[in-house]
Amino acid sequence: MSSLSGVTVADDVVSEFQTIKLGKKYSYIQMKISDDKKVIEMEKTVETSNYDDFVKQFPANACRYAVYDFEYELGDSGQRNDLVFVVWYVTPWQAPPTATYLHLLVPGCSVFEAVGPLLGIDVLNLHFHNHKQ
Repeated sequence: MSSLSGVTVADDVVSEFQTIKLGKKYSYIQMKISDDKKVIEMEKTVETSNYDDFVKQFPANACRYAVYDFEYELGDSGQRNDLVFVVWYVTPWQAPPTATYLHLLVPGCSVFEAVGPLLGIDVLNLHFHNHKQ
């Protein structure tokens, strides 16, 4: 799939999304932007994980996209599941010294390309700071 930003989504990202959506095989799938900044590609799939472990596994200084199968209780209505699209990004003060503007801008500009083919999910931005004392 092509986009206005020039970033495309790899076919395996769409197929693994269908697996988590329809097959409920994974707790989450994780994607990254390729080194050449042209393709959103599959990084990993995880069959079982809780939310805390999911958040802890993100890199401190790199951007990632993920789809998490979020389970929760809704009072008398019982247990529910929602697929949530997570954008994990770093701010300029968290980025490694070698990061260029391209490293920081492409993930944010490519969110719509990543979400576009993944129908049926909610979007949640997670933004964490690693403030140095």
